[in-house]
Amino acid sequence: MRRLALSCPGAFAGGPPSPGVACPWLRNFGWRALLQPSPLRGEASGLQTFFGAVRGAKILRWECDTPLAREMATFQEADDFLEFCLENADQLSKRDWIASLTLLTVRKRFSTASPKFQRYSKRLLQDADLHFKDNVHLLFHRYGVLGYAPAVWKLLPLMIARTPTMTPKQLALCAWGLGRTLVNDEEAWTALGSTFRDQA
Repeated sequence: MRRLALSCPGAFAGGPPSPGVACPWLRNFGWRALLQPSPLRGEASGLQTFFGAVRGAKILRWECDTPLAREMATFQEADDFLEFCLENADQLSKRDWIASLTLLTVRKRFSTASPKFQRYSKRLLQDADLHFKDNVHLLFHRYGVLGYAPAVWKLLPLMIARTPTMTPKQLALCAWGLGRTLVNDEEAWTALGSTFRDQA
């Protein structure tokens, strides 16, 4: 995979990138298509739908509906929370892992720079192919909210392989996660753009 040196200035400000800037997804899919009204929302454009979540995605809500998720929710300190997840990693289901990523957004004294969080993330990604083969977009979204780019980079091969089977909503979540974490990978953006274009 080849990293791009430049991002897309103006993209998250609601405008097209500067001329000559390499951004394969936007170049392939086209700003004109994004500006068309969304068939699902009537008045909102595809651009508004795609970038609209950027302003408010910091805290997520989650209904704990598994025994382990309910137990982990009792730990308010990030350090204790992560320790619980690491100790029970072998028993955590896909839904438990998603619950843990979601609940981390409201744990006290949480930081992605924490060595314990990095151990937790490494353990989660260890089984990503098993647990999230059909739901990798959920990881892109949660890691995007946390702003943790290293995990997104590691998930790129799985995302690219699954892109042809994704729905527009799943593609949008992956693209949002890439943008949120400032991950510019030409192959990933091209795969998303090509699939968006094919489904348009």
